[in-house]
Amino acid sequence: MGINGQKSLYNQLIESLEKIDELVSKTNSLVDELKEKERKILELTNLNEKLQLEIKRLKTKNKKDSSNSSRPSGTNGYKKVITNRREPSNKKQGGQIGHELHKLDEAKIEELINKDLSQNNLIFL
Repeated sequence: MGINGQKSLYNQLIESLEKIDELVSKTNSLVDELKEKERKILELTNLNEKLQLEIKRLKTKNKKDSSNSSRPSGTNGYKKVITNRREPSNKKQGGQIGHELHKLDEAKIEELINKDLSQNNLIFL
């Protein structure tokens, strides 16, 4: 090999060193980017923990009413509405066929008045 072989070998070495420099600079920039992302992850993790504690605090505060704190009962808000839990039947409204009638007629009214007056009870109708 002559001088040309040495020059090409030298040129290859220079090219290799330039590629190594490029890879080192890319690696350094990736390392810097990775460090920045790790810092951001730590920051977001701390923020997440703070928010979790705040949520827990607000939930416990929301569950308090006059039965489990010193708050007056007027601050509880509206009462729960009790729903009708009867099961519907197939019967029509009002008196049923075949049942004895129950009504207050004049004779029964007179009887009740006389009974109450005899016991000295006053009733205002």
